[in-house]
Order: sequence, then C-alpha cells, then structure tokens
Amino acid sequence: PQAAADRLRSSRAPLNIAMYAFTDRAIGQLLTEQADAGTVIRVYRDGEQYEAEEREAKAFGKGSVTSMFRGHQNIQIRVKPASRSDLMHLKCWSDGRVLRDGSANWSQAGLKRQDNEIRFTADPREVQSFNRNFEELWNRPTNIRVQ
Repeated sequence: PQAAADRLRSSRAPLNIAMYAFTDRAIGQLLTEQADAGTVIRVYRDGEQYEAEEREAKAFGKGSVTSMFRGHQNIQIRVKPASRSDLMHLKCWSDGRVLRDGSANWSQAGLKRQDNEIRFTADPREVQSFNRNFEELWNRPTNIRVQ
C-alpha cells in the first residue's frame, strides 16, 4: 500500500478498498498514517463481518481495526447492510493503476497462516472494471455510512 499511497497523493485518486474481514492492526495503522499524509481512502465492508468484528472488539475491551479510522478525515467507510443471504466476500484494493485481489482477508490468519491467493495486476481493463464495480457498490443507497 505504500507505493500505491505515494501514487495516489500525486494523482488525487482515492485508494478503494473492498474487504470482508479486516482485523490486521498493522495495515490499519499504515492506512491511518497514509490518510493523515493526504491519501483519500474509501473502505467498503460486509455488514455481517463488520458487526461481528465490532462485537468482538467490544467484548475484549478494545477497538476494532475499523474503529482505528475514526477521526481521520481522509478515510471514508461504508458498510453493506448485514445479510446472511447476500454476503460480500471481496478482498481487493485499487489505486486506479494497480489492482490487488485474491482470497486473503486482511487479517493475521489470512495473510500469514491460511492458504490464500494474492494477485496484483496493472492491466488497465481489470483495474477500470474493479473501480467501476466499486463505484456501484460504494453508491448503493442502502449502505450504512460509518464515517
């Protein structure tokens, strides 16, 4: 994400993130630092997973990764309403030039212990396709605006 953030600040494009599970605090910290340095970051989350992470964080008396973003002006968060029948399972980001996708959640287990795939591409058609899809997801009128 560092190289992507550097490109974004100069291009003024947002870093679009669609993430099912997001529990990796180190990545959360990097994103807050990049947002504070001027990168606009848009995070789209699955509602059921988001709610589960918030409940778990509260039960253990700590903030969730998503709660780390509160108060950082350049981070916007929208959540797809929770639904067991309409699960969002995306794990992608794009800075407008590069697309990262694959099966790995942004969690310690997803990135270090599980057998997952991560793929990067700079193919303009794939990047544009993801960003068009992201805009549709982001602009759904039923989304919950966290910040």
